[in-house]
Amino acid sequence: MKCYYDLHIHSVLSPDGDEFMTPNNILNMAMLKNLDFIAITDHNCLLQLQTVKNIETSYDFIFIPGVEVTVKEGFDVLCYFRTFDDAEIFNQFIQGYLTDTFTYFSPADQVITDIYDNPIGTVKKGLLTSTLPYSVLYRKVKSLNGIALFAHINRASKSVLNNHKLDDFSFDGIEIEPRHKQAFLSDHPEYKAYLTLSNSDSHTLMSISERTEYLELEDKSLDAFFAYFEGGAAKMNELSLHILDICENSISANASLIEITIEENTKNNTYTITITDDGHGMNKKTLSQVSDPFFTTRTTRKVGLGISLFKLACELTGGTFQIDSIEHEGTLIKAEFVRDHVDRAPLGDIEDTLTVLLMNESGIDIRYVHIVDNQRYYFDSREVKQVLDDVPITDYNVILWIKNTIKEGLLSIQKEETK
Repeated sequence: MKCYYDLHIHSVLSPDGDEFMTPNNILNMAMLKNLDFIAITDHNCLLQLQTVKNIETSYDFIFIPGVEVTVKEGFDVLCYFRTFDDAEIFNQFIQGYLTDTFTYFSPADQVITDIYDNPIGTVKKGLLTSTLPYSVLYRKVKSLNGIALFAHINRASKSVLNNHKLDDFSFDGIEIEPRHKQAFLSDHPEYKAYLTLSNSDSHTLMSISERTEYLELEDKSLDAFFAYFEGGAAKMNELSLHILDICENSISANASLIEITIEENTKNNTYTITITDDGHGMNKKTLSQVSDPFFTTRTTRKVGLGISLFKLACELTGGTFQIDSIEHEGTLIKAEFVRDHVDRAPLGDIEDTLTVLLMNESGIDIRYVHIVDNQRYYFDSREVKQVLDDVPITDYNVILWIKNTIKEGLLSIQKEETK
């Protein structure tokens, strides 16, 4: 069915949002325009969503919690979440990447309102920029089962295309501004291959989209919206993203320890990834179905693509895939790739994957071992916690130190091997 939308709207929380862009006014205008899906996507902050949560059930459209993040690389990314709780987790996460920098605005321009549109607070950090690297953002969004789209790629300001190619990143879709959309696609037909949104990027009430842009969805539901983007748009072009997805399964299985081992053997031309956890494991029936892309134990996804995509990525190189599990004891997944095969994806930023996992509220411990022939590097979060005493491992400065330590450790074993 055709579902009409506007999923890029700014409220008075955004410093450049008009003073009339209060939650009630936005939702009422969306109702008058007969939209089926809307999202308020303020700059780098989701604090307005608590108010929206208290009023959106009075409307017939589907409200999708979202945010527009300006990443460290200087381009904008639209992020959408399935629940307000997921959005709140992400909001707490991004706080560590905001700065005190203001340009033309001040905290007085970043207003939080109550359900009656009365101001109840402001945000003290500058909201037009962040120091969050894109690779870290994408991993965090995926860990929350959300999606990330490159914003307004056909715009001169803050477009990913200004300094990058889409193939440089993993992502779930793109946004093309409605103005000059057809001309842009005529000049760049290659972008027709991507799942696309065309939103208003509205900062004023009157510029919220009319009932013009739509998606063909199975039905008018949150599940149908996310299923649309899970149906093939996601580009998992790094092995570290597969590892993140598998480890999220482990966290869902109440694991307290995940062990990740990567072994590169240049002589045998193999690249082996082994992931084990001490979660609740699977029974024989579940184990026999778990590689099926249409099977999942998650309630937040219609299909369980994680293990099946990892298996496919491995087998595309001529490699082998193994999964074993014992109920109440844990699970082991082992993927052996052909190391120099053209279809073997690069590892990517594994340090970002590991730090995103460590920032999970479950308090999971990670042991990571990376072997390159005779060189070996390991990281164990339990050892770090012993040194930290009362300082949480999720502290921003600790996470930054862990990320840099892992990155330097991996570089050292690669350098030693090339000597």
